[in-house]
Order: sequence, then C-alpha cells, then structure tokens
Amino acid sequence: ESPGLTVSAAASARWGVAFRVGLIVTLVLAVVAQMQIFGIALHTAVLAVLLSFVLAVVAGRVSGETGITPIGAMGKITQLSFGALTPDVTTNLSPVASRRCQLAASRR
Repeated sequence: ESPGLTVSAAASARWGVAFRVGLIVTLVLAVVAQMQIFGIALHTAVLAVLLSFVLAVVAGRVSGETGITPIGAMGKITQLSFGALTPDVTTNLSPVASRRCQLAASRR
C-alpha cells in the first residue's frame, strides 16, 4: 500500500466528517429560523428541512437526466406532505396573517 492512498483516505474521511457536521449545523440553523420567524412547530420544521434535502437530490437527478427541472412536481409533493401533516388551514396561514396585521398596525 502506498503512502499516497493512506493520505487520500484520511483526507476523504476528514471531508466526510466536515460535510456531516455542516449538514447538522445547517439543519439546526434552518429549523431555528423557521421556528423564530414563522412560528412553525419543531417537528414540521425538521421535516421541511429533511424533505428539502431529499427533494433537492431528486430534482438534481431528474434535471441531469432530462434537462428539465421538475419545479411543479416538487412543489406539489411539498404541499401534499405538509397539507397532510398540518391539515388545519388556519395553522398554515396564521404566521403570515399575523405578520401582515403587525405590519399594518405599525404603519398607522
């Protein structure tokens, strides 16, 4: 075994660890931002980030094979998933509505 392969394997392992740590940090920051800004529940925010990771991989693969990005299909999958998870429409719209009310009240 040559020393070059060992160094390459070690460097690859470090990059793999760095990628995983970065992924976890990104997940936490995105979830905290969703919860603080939009008032989304913890389980819904975590699912949203994980679903976006998976759908990004699927969209990249489809786009690479067909040359067409499946934006409409990805949006429908996301809406269906979160519509089933939080079927109460007022829950889905309340953070947006309350923020608009706050902005309107601050302008008066």
